[in-house]
Amino acid sequence: MTAPLIIDQVSASLQVTDADLRAWASGRRVFVSSLITDMPEERAAVRSAIVSVGATPVMFEDDLGAQDVPADRAYLAGVHSSEVYIGLWGERYGVRMSDGYSATHAEFLEAERYGLRLCLFVHDKGTGEMDGGQRDLIAQSTRRPACR
Repeated sequence: MTAPLIIDQVSASLQVTDADLRAWASGRRVFVSSLITDMPEERAAVRSAIVSVGATPVMFEDDLGAQDVPADRAYLAGVHSSEVYIGLWGERYGVRMSDGYSATHAEFLEAERYGLRLCLFVHDKGTGEMDGGQRDLIAQSTRRPACR
């Protein structure tokens, strides 16, 4: 079972009411990035949370698949059409594409390049078995604010 979504408002610099959150989120598109097969429950929970505040989730399996363009163009177009990027990163990096990056890494770089608000969640099972590419991606992202 997946843990509930927790918003830590105690450490937040600004207290936000539910009404303010819904007003801010209304109509915004939120791109969700992760390995689909590794985190189906987490992806479903994030989708539900996004919808519950009035935003629109943008997820490859539901919103970007089955297009007449290559997959990399489809998911990068999804990033471009969004205002918020949520990265759900686990132990696996994913398949490297011709540019040397996994799809998740390419999505993160594109979100950063386009100035999307970034929010990253890293699920480390503590086994020490994280892919080298994934460790590099996490190290690269931690040199920036986790959510902005």
